[in-house]
Amino acid sequence: MIWANEGNIGRLQLEITNYCNAFCSQCERNYIIELQNETSEERRKPTLDYDIELNNSYLSISDIKKTFLPDRWTHLDEIVLCGNVDEPVINPDVIEIIKYFYHLDNKEKDIWVHVNGGSRSESFWSELGELSKELNNRLTVVFGIDGDEETNHLYRRNVDWKTLQKNWRAYISSGGRAAWQFIVFKWNQHQIDDIKKLSESEGFERFGIIKSFRNKDADNEIDEIVLPKGYERIDRTT
Repeated sequence: MIWANEGNIGRLQLEITNYCNAFCSQCERNYIIELQNETSEERRKPTLDYDIELNNSYLSISDIKKTFLPDRWTHLDEIVLCGNVDEPVINPDVIEIIKYFYHLDNKEKDIWVHVNGGSRSESFWSELGELSKELNNRLTVVFGIDGDEETNHLYRRNVDWKTLQKNWRAYISSGGRAAWQFIVFKWNQHQIDDIKKLSESEGFERFGIIKSFRNKDADNEIDEIVLPKGYERIDRTT
């Protein structure tokens, strides 16, 4: 892998696996799956490579160390394990990867890990929370939660609410810094205030609202997000 002027890069956004436990209704993964099932004549121009395969690989800590050399990546101050088409914590080396990036070139960094929160065990989440505390809370886990037990699964398919709840509680109670990212749809927009209060009562330090840039379902899409005073807005998913 060749990088152009890696010494000048300050913010890195990285997918460290192609595994995911969820089946979110507007995720790019669904279009990849559709393309894999089409014949060459039926294929429309894809947003991602036709030949990509899912749930079969991850970047190991060895891969990371070979690619991100301390003497070349000298200006990194923020790393985002983004979860665009994956669930980063499914990578078995994710904790070692976070530690490596944090200490790369002996300079502290902000690390953001975007998750749906429905995978791994409570003990894993406790360990990750302890790591966040150890890293002076420069590690933040951003949980993508789009409602409550009645509505979160409408978009975050295959994410069990009780498992998710146990996981965020294990993480936060162990000292982890957490943010709650809420995608607004027609079916959950009435919940904004209640969900923000829930996030605060559960120990989340930040609550952000976004409108998905992937939204292709006119029946559920909203044109504008009208936020109550004091709410934070993030303009797109990461």
